[in-house]
Amino acid sequence: MIVLRLKFAVFSNLLSCLNLLLGVGLAAGLVGCEKPEPHSGVSFVATWLTERGRLPPEVTGIRVRITDSDGEVVAEQELERSAVDGMDENGDGRPELGFADLPTSAPIRLELVARTEASDEAFVAHAGPFELDANEERSLALQLYPVGEAADLEEPALPGRFLHTATRLLDGRVLVAGGFTQAEADATCPDGAPAETRCFLLTASNEAYVFNPATGLFAPVQGTMGAARAGHSATLLGDGRVLVAGGAERALLMLEPRGAEQGFEPKWISQRGDGQPGAHATFELFDPSLAASMEDGESGGFIGAAAEPGVLGELNDERFLHAAAVWNDEENEDRPDELVMLAGGLSGTSVSRTFELFDPSRTGGYGVRDNTQSRLLVPRATPAAVTVGRTIWIVGGAEPPAADNEALAEIWDPSAEGEVDFDRATQPASNSIYPDDSLGSAAPRPHYALSRPDTFLVNEGRSLVVNGWLGPRCRAGEVEPAFPRPGEVTLLCARNGGPSRSHTISVENTAEFGSTRQTSLGVHGWGDAATLSGRIVLLSGGFADETLAATNLIDVLTGAVQDGEAQRAGGSGDMFSLLGARALHRMTSIGVGQVHGVLVTGGLNIGASPPAISILGTAEVLYIPSSL
Repeated sequence: MIVLRLKFAVFSNLLSCLNLLLGVGLAAGLVGCEKPEPHSGVSFVATWLTERGRLPPEVTGIRVRITDSDGEVVAEQELERSAVDGMDENGDGRPELGFADLPTSAPIRLELVARTEASDEAFVAHAGPFELDANEERSLALQLYPVGEAADLEEPALPGRFLHTATRLLDGRVLVAGGFTQAEADATCPDGAPAETRCFLLTASNEAYVFNPATGLFAPVQGTMGAARAGHSATLLGDGRVLVAGGAERALLMLEPRGAEQGFEPKWISQRGDGQPGAHATFELFDPSLAASMEDGESGGFIGAAAEPGVLGELNDERFLHAAAVWNDEENEDRPDELVMLAGGLSGTSVSRTFELFDPSRTGGYGVRDNTQSRLLVPRATPAAVTVGRTIWIVGGAEPPAADNEALAEIWDPSAEGEVDFDRATQPASNSIYPDDSLGSAAPRPHYALSRPDTFLVNEGRSLVVNGWLGPRCRAGEVEPAFPRPGEVTLLCARNGGPSRSHTISVENTAEFGSTRQTSLGVHGWGDAATLSGRIVLLSGGFADETLAATNLIDVLTGAVQDGEAQRAGGSGDMFSLLGARALHRMTSIGVGQVHGVLVTGGLNIGASPPAISILGTAEVLYIPSSL
């Protein structure tokens, strides 16, 4: 790995300190210089440090670009390798380069691209957005990452975890919070569990970490969270804070055999800290502007209720594995311009049929609104939620299993009748022509009854993709999904069998609203997805089949839609892959400008015969070429 070290400062004599320095090693640190009189411009000294103390021999040139919050380039340098090497005036192996007159008191971003004979984008580094004061001096260490292949983060200092959250902050960092960090095998299964069921007692962590893509390092958040949580939600608010809600301190994971069929069906029972069934009915906020968490200067901390920040805020209901999505309305100053919907989830074995709304600008202080009568159409244990315009779609996770098309998805539209009503009930998505696909408009769609699907927008927000395979039910001895009849016992379907379960929905406000097309995607049961640059979508990992073996497969969607179906990039599935198979992990978009990648953290593997859980303590990054 290559480390680029930057120093931001104000200089009156630019030539005295504007050096791009090829150092001997990290311990060498920054080259000192006398602090001159303040200057109206801001400049930086950059030192990249490698094991060899030089740029890798394959690098033929570099480009350093600084952009403002609108993406406009405010400074740029592009140099051939020979020019870089030729700028070493004193023969110490440290060529000289610099920028002056950078914007102050305004967000800026930095990106560096190193090229080779084989690629114009062989390595990348980035930082920001951040602001510089007129008289500020700052040092940053920038990690240079390879492009086009996953890279393991060396010594990530992130203990293994799954069912955690990883949320990108407005300053480009990533908050990794909670998750199950312990799995005790051979736990006692509940009475009535089928023979050969294997149970695992899971314990959550209250720890949180901040990942800085600039340095490639994780720093623990001082003070931790107010509660140990896993299966919670973490939602970025418009003001830069993160709402952390629900989850459970413990849970029982049951792997039930699929009758006489191969494989297992995962089931969850959330627990309180004393082992009794239940889940958290609390929330807290991560504030990235709070005091530094460690000596490395990473900032941020957790607060609770508005009236008493040292005490956790209260939700209306207990929620574990629920869904969360942000509703926005900037058109009316008399209403909240932002609400977070929390929908469904588990509490012990009970399945929630409610949703609630967190209001950051609630009278009397932030908190959930008093909408305890807000109901979903059906109970949903493991749903997904996604914002579509001024509506929120709640998809999948129905428990008991969906019995008809109306239970597949529902839409909350508080302005459906012209006036905004936050207590308005949801409506079946099937009130539109969803799910009208190639099977014919009147046919049942049990293959779309997914558990915890990935949901994301493509085609500039005009199409919604629902991805996954795990969830549909099959009758004994059959392979095609079917809606269960009243009182009928069914099994979790195997991955293969029947029509494709991933699908693309038209959500553009036209006569085609709700029209659906089956979409051929890879195997990502309980994997994760991330949208890059507002267009490209990566799907990664997850359970590959009913044996619950994880995959390292990555699929790439271009963001385009053809004949109603979201399009995969050519060769997708063979183009990129994770370094290791993982499920129940998190994948988070990182990058600036034309530099885009993902951070992949945690997850688990389930071994077979007998099943055993391995919690993954590794983290990796993948940057994709800008040509995609």
